[in-house]
Amino acid sequence: MEPSFFVFKPNQVHFLGALFLRICRFLRLVHVVDGVTKDGTVVASTERDADASYSKCNNLTLINFVLLFTGPVHEKTLTTYLLVIQVFCSLIAFAVRYPMARLFYDVVN
Repeated sequence: MEPSFFVFKPNQVHFLGALFLRICRFLRLVHVVDGVTKDGTVVASTERDADASYSKCNNLTLINFVLLFTGPVHEKTLTTYLLVIQVFCSLIAFAVRYPMARLFYDVVN
């Protein structure tokens, strides 16, 4: 599988959205390509015109985030990666939740 993308006009993005994309791009959490056409075709920098005023960014989902770092992988492998991430995050959540419960609730030992 490969990451999916969406096409947008950079001048129509709200300030906070543009700031978020800039930060994520700097941290290499998203892949943004400037100078594409409305259908997402990349145009060479020497041939850019009004039609190439769009940008293309990978969808901001966990699946696409994993694909960004692993590259194209088989669906079974991707599912395994996502399940490992889910188990790891659940273990962290339980490790945080139960000690924090003592701060907010009366716990009988």
